[in-house]
Amino acid sequence: MFYRNLNLSIIFLAHVLVIIFCDLGEIYLNISFLFNWVSLFTILYFHLIRDKEFSPYISSYLVFGYLFFLVAPMYQIYAGVFPNTFPIKINEVVKLNFYIFIWNINFLITYQFLKKRKKLDRGWEVASIQRDNYLIYLTMLTGLSLLIILFFHDFIIDKVLYNDNGFEKCSVIKSLIIRKTFFIIPFIGFLYSTVFLNQNRNKYEKWKYVLLISILSLFLLILVKNPMLAKRNALGPLIITIFIFLIPKWFNKNIRFLFFLLLSMVIGFPIVSIFTHSKHGMLEILMNPIEFLNEIASRDLLGELLTIHYDAYSNVLATMEYISSYGIVVGEQLLGSLLFFVPRSIWIDKPLNTGQLVGKYLMDNYNMTYDNLANPLLSEGLINFGVFSLFLFPVSLAIIIHKVLQWQYSKDFFKQVVAIYFSIYLIFVLRGDLSSSFSFFSGTLIGIYFIPKGLFFLLDKILQFKKVKEK
Repeated sequence: MFYRNLNLSIIFLAHVLVIIFCDLGEIYLNISFLFNWVSLFTILYFHLIRDKEFSPYISSYLVFGYLFFLVAPMYQIYAGVFPNTFPIKINEVVKLNFYIFIWNINFLITYQFLKKRKKLDRGWEVASIQRDNYLIYLTMLTGLSLLIILFFHDFIIDKVLYNDNGFEKCSVIKSLIIRKTFFIIPFIGFLYSTVFLNQNRNKYEKWKYVLLISILSLFLLILVKNPMLAKRNALGPLIITIFIFLIPKWFNKNIRFLFFLLLSMVIGFPIVSIFTHSKHGMLEILMNPIEFLNEIASRDLLGELLTIHYDAYSNVLATMEYISSYGIVVGEQLLGSLLFFVPRSIWIDKPLNTGQLVGKYLMDNYNMTYDNLANPLLSEGLINFGVFSLFLFPVSLAIIIHKVLQWQYSKDFFKQVVAIYFSIYLIFVLRGDLSSSFSFFSGTLIGIYFIPKGLFFLLDKILQFKKVKEK
């Protein structure tokens, strides 16, 4: 308890110094960011001091709030420029900070209320993987991974070696299904085998066979989930999920995970983005590695806050201006996000993604050069239901997080994987846009949970039928 209070005190003092010394020139502006900070610090207090269970969702919520809605916009206003070309309007910034304050408080109240109604165990452990028919399950899962890679080998070669400039061309929908659903299978195979080894290495006589399967699965995973094929919103949650499951004692404390996630976002993700946003394939990188090493060495971490990666806050401001010009859409954008799978050939008037919609507005009215923008969950709420969303959306988010937390504490290994993955992916849900984040996670959910569970269900039925036939 002493160390937790000490850590919180250090964080508190650091924030007070930032607020005091970062004078943005307008008293109302400073006060509005102070309110923004107070709401985040209140959530931080409950997360580190009052809450006993391991809840990585709140860590992600805090990291997003601090980086994207506090530190980045303060630095951008101090520098005098928003990365999405939207002009700095003091009154609108003050209004947005008030919105963020209301959103955070509603989220905190709802989450704490739900937790008190259904308390969870203080500690969290990885679910035990049963040994009955384990080798058959694992072999089938690995075999499915191999078949997927063999079937889509042209796709992999084109993306890895030629950065999508080769011979394999496919539609966006097909590409998303391959990347988000099929290529996630080696991940769950690797995690399933490696966690089993951790739990049963000294008890299971065929552990060497499982080790070989684990190594093969890791190779397949690296083949299909690398910076050439996977963007940060997919690569980050995968890597961190693996860390949590392989060394849970290092991460299953809220304060440890919070700082780890913060360092990952500030240092790790900018480095990874060099590869994920590169216009060169692996062949060019291997032929001229010095260029990429120099780019890593010259990376300006503070300058990252002025890049389009941290445009979330300014995109909300742009959305607010869009609403003042055109009004709210009364759920139309939300419906388009939830029904992402309906093709435009059927739904002719299907709305654009909110990020694209606001991006086009910035192109028409300011100096933005493209419309492929992220749009935060707060912004999605405002454009759909106006200020009413400041209650509806954070309450709904708290309910969803609490439900997923039940999966995390379940005894089902695959439910746990989905829950932990979602806890990191939540940063990208909050950053938006909703249509992309929802569709990407839906595909991943199918690959992580429904395909393995369906495979095991069919296998169990076959084994049961075989036993009955033998009798």
